[in-house]
Amino acid sequence: ASGNNSVGMSYVAEGTCKVWYRQDGTPTILDSFSVSSIIDNDVGDHTLNFSISFANKDNYTAMCTSKSNANRNMAYSTTATNNMQVDLFDADTGNREDGGAGAGILGDLA
Repeated sequence: ASGNNSVGMSYVAEGTCKVWYRQDGTPTILDSFSVSSIIDNDVGDHTLNFSISFANKDNYTAMCTSKSNANRNMAYSTTATNNMQVDLFDADTGNREDGGAGAGILGDLA
């Protein structure tokens, strides 16, 4: 950009997803950025490992999405600077392995 239309690189870099991914329910990663692997801990309980590290484990966040269904949800808990735990569940039946989910993760890198 030129003139008054420019934006500082720090604003752009801080506002971008550092990690994103899409998984099916098994879990298998269908597509991703900065993801090294996913571990199946239990039904609907997965650990997503990053190929990068965030500055600290408490100050990153994820925007989660799940297969379209009123009762299906996805939640996460921050567990370390280089991974997070992901839970896929149905409000009526509990944890689930069917359908897909994904997340975009934002925060400061180490």
